[in-house]
Amino acid sequence: MLSVRASAGDVPVSADTLGSSAGLVRNLAFGSFWVQLPLSVVSSAILFFATQLSGPSDVSRWFTFAGIVFGFLSTFFAHGFLTLARQAISEGKEVKRSFLVSNLVRNININLAGVGVVLIGLQASVGTLVSKTMLGAANAPYAAPQPGGTLMSLDVFSLQASTNVLLAHFVSIVFANLMLATLNRLGATPQAA
Repeated sequence: MLSVRASAGDVPVSADTLGSSAGLVRNLAFGSFWVQLPLSVVSSAILFFATQLSGPSDVSRWFTFAGIVFGFLSTFFAHGFLTLARQAISEGKEVKRSFLVSNLVRNININLAGVGVVLIGLQASVGTLVSKTMLGAANAPYAAPQPGGTLMSLDVFSLQASTNVLLAHFVSIVFANLMLATLNRLGATPQAA
């Protein structure tokens, strides 16, 4: 079972007190990993496809790319939590509660940075789409469409990459908060002498 050892001043939690929480942490890490990985991979594939077919990318795609990189970092953390929980269950590996908490907080900070970057990219994308739509509507009756001013379906398709990676970050934050709540319940449980 997972044995969580707290830092100085914290009440240590034994495997008997932990009970099914090790399995819960493992399941949460498993869910976080397997939701984030496909969303990040699909987002990167969409972004690559849209960039290859539409030519030079605008600044919004760079922000989306940065959000995808943060998404893969968060997925790496989720895999680390999953591996650690599996080792604690199968091998009885002892884990410090402070180590888990600090890494969960670090993972949440990575996700918040990813959400911020992707939101900036989404704002730029929406502004670009609005300007292309207005320019296309103004020029449509009288002139041929401008190459940089035409709204293409790939412009809208690249928004899907942004929303996918936003969902990946959101899910990671939710699962990390659930793991933190589990660890906080363990720290609050008094241990019998």
